Amino acid sequence: MPYTIGHENAGWVHAVGSAVTNVSEGDKVIVHPLVTRGLCRACRAGDDVHCENNLFPAMTRPAATAST
Repeated sequence: MPYTIGHENAGWVHAVGSAVTNVSEGDKVIVHPLVTRGLCRACRAGDDVHCENNLFPAMTRPAATAST
């Protein structure tokens, strides 16, 4: 199977950049696997799982480019 099983990634923030304000080093976090742009009606209403232009890494684009 070409997919990595599991999407509920969790961990701790190791480091943050100078512009990051919503998490701090040491915070516990989970990874939301759905990438959205925050611009469509669903995203603006807080319903990003129904984003019109969503991407699901390794499903809708290759895993190697999922973070770009």
